[in-house]
Amino acid sequence: MTGTFEIGDIKVKPGEVGKGSVARFRLGDSQEIKVPAIVVNGAKEGKTLLVTAGVHGREVCGIGALLDAVKRMDPDKMSGRVIAVTVANPLAVSLGTYITPHDSVNLSSPIFEPPNPAGSVTPRMAAGIRKALDACDYLIDMHANPLPSMPFVIMCQSIARSDEIRKEARRFAEAFGVTVIEMIKTAPVSMRDFATYMGKPGITPELAGNFFLWDSITSVGTRGILNCAKAIGILPGEPEPQAGVDPILRGNFVFHGMLRSNTGGFLKVHKKPGEFIREGDHVATILDCYGDVLQEVMMPTDGYCWAFLGGNLPQSWVLTEGDNIAYVFKKAN
Repeated sequence: MTGTFEIGDIKVKPGEVGKGSVARFRLGDSQEIKVPAIVVNGAKEGKTLLVTAGVHGREVCGIGALLDAVKRMDPDKMSGRVIAVTVANPLAVSLGTYITPHDSVNLSSPIFEPPNPAGSVTPRMAAGIRKALDACDYLIDMHANPLPSMPFVIMCQSIARSDEIRKEARRFAEAFGVTVIEMIKTAPVSMRDFATYMGKPGITPELAGNFFLWDSITSVGTRGILNCAKAIGILPGEPEPQAGVDPILRGNFVFHGMLRSNTGGFLKVHKKPGEFIREGDHVATILDCYGDVLQEVMMPTDGYCWAFLGGNLPQSWVLTEGDNIAYVFKKAN
């Protein structure tokens, strides 16, 4: 039997579900803010899986996927436990911003840096989440891209310090059930990287449709989380195939880089996320306000785009010079 598990202000016995927070702080109006978490503590001993969502405030669909996944977990049938940090950055989520507006810090960074519970508000949130990261054996950090995009999983085998962890990171990533893409790194730049470097396989699922809690979007994340929990023995049963996901690409893929605009204007895209595009093919066109062509955007390599961003303004395909247009990935050499 597992013992009572404690994290933040949560204490949960074997076979029970506990709700609370991993961090608390006050705003200028004395309003107390909590970083909410749910712990599903299995009746039997086993691994610990940490799942975070809402690190970036615009990526709400991961929150919906995680909440649905937790509701489907029966602690009496579980071995080990799941720590679900359901809204990692409540300040960014409440205002729909990518980073914390109160100190302009991206929560992804301070989680893997030395904990700083006496820092500004984002490091204080990160210090609480870091305790959950230290307690886990595996990590799922839920994120999302704006539409149009495809669901996929990012892993970082390259940063693992043993062949055993590299192999397990791949197995864990593939269990989610969608396309898997490797980010090649030499030093951690995210919670996923840091976890894998520390011997705790970590993945970043990127759902398609960041703002939306549509069942067709969140169900992919829910099934993926449950699949991963099954793959490491926390939940009974075998991972299930994803339903209604197109495309799911099989093979070894790596991130190549970004497509960017060399001019400002209106973006017109000619390809679909996950569609194979040959090097030199015409991916998108940037037009001026008279309809004249300012730039034809070509594919830099044989590969695919996982999302078309339409620039840095949310929900607008009006570009400023230097804006990101799309993420590009390709088959590994």
